[in-house]
Amino acid sequence: MTDGTAREALRAHSPDIAAARARRWGAFYYAEQVLRVMKGYGWSIIMYSVGHPVAYLFAMGVGLATLVDAQGAEAFGGVGYVTFVAPALLVSASVMTATNEFTFPVMDGFKWRRTYYGPHASPLTPQQIAAGHIMAVTLRLLLQSAVYFAAIVLFGAAPGGWGGPPSWWQRSRAFPLACR
Repeated sequence: MTDGTAREALRAHSPDIAAARARRWGAFYYAEQVLRVMKGYGWSIIMYSVGHPVAYLFAMGVGLATLVDAQGAEAFGGVGYVTFVAPALLVSASVMTATNEFTFPVMDGFKWRRTYYGPHASPLTPQQIAAGHIMAVTLRLLLQSAVYFAAIVLFGAAPGGWGGPPSWWQRSRAFPLACR
């Protein structure tokens, strides 16, 4: 690339072209902005979204499940207590995260920090701003649920075709005794 073509490649688009792109892809632009903001507090997201439910699953699988399973698994349709409660923990973690991401950041954007004022002053429509926020939170929920489901599989609490951890994991000492 010569020096002249490099300058042309880095040149900004005209306002008409930039506005047309924003009108067409605005929801994706706003979703990217929300994800970049989430990246700033990524460790907090990981600890809240994955660490807390996995710790709770461990408490249910090792602590309470040993007491409940000692009484018999017939009360839960022939499955262990941790297998019975794990899907509910997955759903409750996702619902809590969705509630958290759709309440406080929205109030923050309208009242406290007014982060929606800037995008609204641009060619983005309110529908694009809402769709971008929904897309970003949906991506976060999908990633969180996938990681949490992997933890459920490692605990052996996923019934069905995908259920149970790999055989090498079951033979290791790291696999909790109450989940075998």
